[in-house]
Amino acid sequence: MPTQKTIATEVSVILGLLNTDWKSVCYDELPEELKSSFSEDHYRQAIDFYGKNPSLCDSLTEAGRRLRLHVPELSNVTKIEWKGPSRLAHSVISSQDILVNNIPISVKVESNVVYNLSPKNMFVAIPSGFLPKPDVGENWYIETAYDSFNRLYLTLKDALGFSYGTVLEFEEKASKDERKRIQEFLNSNRKNDIRDDFMNAYIEMCREVARKSAEIFNDNIALSLKEHPKALYEVLAKIFLRLNGIPYLLVCVEKDVSLLWVPDLTTFLRQYKIFDVAARADGTRKQSVVNILLRYRDKDKNLKDLYYHVEIRWSHGKFCGNPEAKLYKHFLWKEVFHGF
Repeated sequence: MPTQKTIATEVSVILGLLNTDWKSVCYDELPEELKSSFSEDHYRQAIDFYGKNPSLCDSLTEAGRRLRLHVPELSNVTKIEWKGPSRLAHSVISSQDILVNNIPISVKVESNVVYNLSPKNMFVAIPSGFLPKPDVGENWYIETAYDSFNRLYLTLKDALGFSYGTVLEFEEKASKDERKRIQEFLNSNRKNDIRDDFMNAYIEMCREVARKSAEIFNDNIALSLKEHPKALYEVLAKIFLRLNGIPYLLVCVEKDVSLLWVPDLTTFLRQYKIFDVAARADGTRKQSVVNILLRYRDKDKNLKDLYYHVEIRWSHGKFCGNPEAKLYKHFLWKEVFHGF
């Protein structure tokens, strides 16, 4: 389900497209097709968020009005849908929060997250030239640094009274309550020799995972460049630049509010050529972090370097589920796409 902030910010753009705002909007007067996904509960959540963040929401409403002025196809809104609750599968590459007159609009507010993937998709599928697939449950820590992962588990095994002899057995058999006990123990014993041993082992494991992940990524890139470079470039553009089969509008709040045209994949690859992508483990961090550089050039051979990093980590507490891989950008979208 979308967060309260997501609901309010995305619908703020819609209100601008409808030439209204949060001060004058009446739920009953909204288009029926919009109300089919934007419920009264969503409306109440959005109003509550607006009351706490009027400046942000008003700036996005103004962005919606600017779209009406600068995009001829949107000057008269005849059909509008909010896609917020209809989250697509991870394997589907699509940027679409709002569909207005059949034109997709994506809204990004104060976020540098480009994609949230499984490590196997991030370091194996994508650099191999394949789109992400539904996760199948592999634990990346086991695959890339089993011995270090096992040592991490053993630092806590006796203190918590676990009977599982190895981390592999723990991962296969441990209950949710047993997993939660680990995080509770770490949170309540911040000045403790066992916790210190755990954190030292954790940092060692994270750095090993980062090194191995970067190696796997680079090896797969090298192989793909030999076997199917075109497919590789298409997948890299889709994931790292959020390109789709059709163009779309991007409303983003970074340093300010930007309105951008994002080209379709075919147009981008005709205008630009990706010629290098490489990963490098960040050994200075206390998490598993892999830095990625993507380089491309235009027809005049002007170069553009885009910097990213991937964080490999548990999202619900240590030992609670498999680690994820979040891809973050280190640039503004308006530095890549044309605005108006």
